[in-house]
Amino acid sequence: MVKEMAALHMSDLATRMKHQPLSIATDGDNDADKKQFPLVVRTLGSGGLVNSELLALPVCPGSATGENIFKLMDSEFKAQQIPWENCISFGCDNANVMTGCHKGVIASVRTKQPNVHMAGCCLHLVHIAAKKGAACLPPVEDILVDIFYYFNKSVNRQTELKGLQELYDVEQRKMPKHGCTRWLSIGRCLERLLKNWEPLIHFFRDEKAKTKGIGSHATSKAEGIHLFLRSPTNKLFCHFLSYTLKVYDQVLVQLQAEKPMVHSLRANLVRLVEDLFSRFMEPGAVFGVDIGKVQFEQRSKQKDDTELLIGSKARETLAQPTKFRLREKRISELFWAVRCYFQTVCRYHLDKLPLADQVLVHATVANPGERMVVRASALDHFLDTFPALIPKDATKDSIKEEFAAYQTAAIEDAVDNDECTDQVWKNIGVKYPRYLKLSFVMRGILTIPHSSAGCERVFSSVRKNCTAQRASMLPETTEALLVCKSRPGHFLDKEREHSSQTLESLKSAYYMSLQQ
Repeated sequence: MVKEMAALHMSDLATRMKHQPLSIATDGDNDADKKQFPLVVRTLGSGGLVNSELLALPVCPGSATGENIFKLMDSEFKAQQIPWENCISFGCDNANVMTGCHKGVIASVRTKQPNVHMAGCCLHLVHIAAKKGAACLPPVEDILVDIFYYFNKSVNRQTELKGLQELYDVEQRKMPKHGCTRWLSIGRCLERLLKNWEPLIHFFRDEKAKTKGIGSHATSKAEGIHLFLRSPTNKLFCHFLSYTLKVYDQVLVQLQAEKPMVHSLRANLVRLVEDLFSRFMEPGAVFGVDIGKVQFEQRSKQKDDTELLIGSKARETLAQPTKFRLREKRISELFWAVRCYFQTVCRYHLDKLPLADQVLVHATVANPGERMVVRASALDHFLDTFPALIPKDATKDSIKEEFAAYQTAAIEDAVDNDECTDQVWKNIGVKYPRYLKLSFVMRGILTIPHSSAGCERVFSSVRKNCTAQRASMLPETTEALLVCKSRPGHFLDKEREHSSQTLESLKSAYYMSLQQ
């Protein structure tokens, strides 16, 4: 029955894709046996809001080249008779197989839709930048991984650590696992490490003594971890990194949000870079200067060591060098590494983030909060580049006339800052029918993805459904389950209205399943 339900959903989604602007995103999983590529589509649902739904979960039959991945998408479009002209954006991660201008997926997509916008994943870029910056510091990541695996499979070691945590009056909790593919999980792990610093020093000091002379792998790991933890400067580095990683919290929440965020994506990315600048740059070197022209690598433009933002915990430690056995040379190394960290992440962000992407620059036109200052040229960019945004019964001139009137109209009663932007635009179209076509255009712009989080959520669902107890589940069954699950609201929600034809199809499928 689930396959019949999935078929109905796919048919409904395909119908909307035929007549509306849409964005499609894909990504590959890490399973070498069956390379699945979820085709996640963002378009307007039956309720008029931006939905992210799974169109299909095909398996790539050959090698995962850009051409073969594109064929998966193209075959679905052909099977459902969906015109590529309606596709305004292609979302993906930043791998060459996706973004390559000659053999990447985007190159093949542009043979069908030359103006398609490529929405790379800023979420991955932020993670990579933070990781590259941390390479300027001691190997904190390696130590966190070693500590986790040292306790992971040993009940005796875990019990011994709990006893030390009780002795040092520390909450008895396990050391969390740091996921290297999602590098900023290191923040949570660092907080736990710092809380358990003394119990861990005690534990690994005893472990080192116990295994002395044995020469085992565990002995070398215990010695390496103890050597790292006994250094007061390493703890200082951990305090700095734990404090600094919090600068990414807000932008990561925004990049992983399900609601449309493309209209504020560039502003959020710029705010992130400016926040990083403020931590180590003199205000006069940043104020009034274009973000791409800030001379952040010049030492004369940076703050003194005493003014760098490194966190109160680190400052409290530095204020008592004798108590914490801090040598002057190591303190100098700390500040050099801090500057290296900030310069590295800022350079990567400026080089890699799409701050100059014209779609992101002009997407602020869809932000109702910016309606008084945004230029009509921003709307022109979308209408000229993506004709699919223009409703069938409208023209470019009529849309621009609605936009000019909207900018000066009193529509505050339709704008709720606590609501999602697509809901705000739906409210504007409902309460003020004269802006109905403009509302459709703006919601079409909001279908452009702001990260590849939608594909990642599909992979999470795949892992939850394809468990060891379901090892024989066919890819077609997995696809049907996830297609149904991706539909906003449960498919059989009592509050959802279904056509009599849909209900009859479901009943028929149910009776057939009982007879099998």
